[in-house]
Amino acid sequence: MVVTSPARKELDGKVIMITGASSGIGAAAAQVMAAQ
Repeated sequence: MVVTSPARKELDGKVIMITGASSGIGAAAAQVMAAQ
């Protein structure tokens, strides 16, 4: 998953919650968001 600049700016300073982050796409999304 790649977060583009406009979408990334919308998430700056916000808390997101990813459900289903223990496996699959949810885990990948959580790892990408945590790295950013």
